[in-house]
This record gives sequence, structure tokens and C-alpha cells, in this order.
Amino acid sequence: MNDQLVLSNPSIELKDSYLSFYQEWKQSGEDMIPWVSEKDPENFEKMITWLNNNKQGITADNPIGFHE
Repeated sequence: MNDQLVLSNPSIELKDSYLSFYQEWKQSGEDMIPWVSEKDPENFEKMITWLNNNKQGITADNPIGFHE
């Protein structure tokens, strides 16, 4: 048996899987940890942009992101 766990970057291709995961977790009533899992994925494309921007340090307070 060669099961591997893979951490994937958010992408449009994973939308259906993510929405299924999100709905199942919400219906369970369990705390959503990490906190970023609580972000409503209704506008999935906007959520992906937000996640990718935050990964690069781009926020409303820091619109140019991280510098090398």
C-alpha cells in the first residue's frame, strides 16, 4: 500500500473537492481549524486569489507583498 498525503496549493481544479470538504465540515458543527478554513468559499475564485495573495504577503495593509 502506497498511500501518500499531498499538500496542494489552492486551485480552480480543486473547487468541487474543496466545496465538498467545506460543507461536510460545516455540517459537522466542529470548530474549523485552522481559522482560514472558515473563509466562505461561495466565490471560490475570489477566495483562491485571497489565499494566493496572502501566501505572497499581499494584504490590504501590505499591497506590494514580501520582498526578497
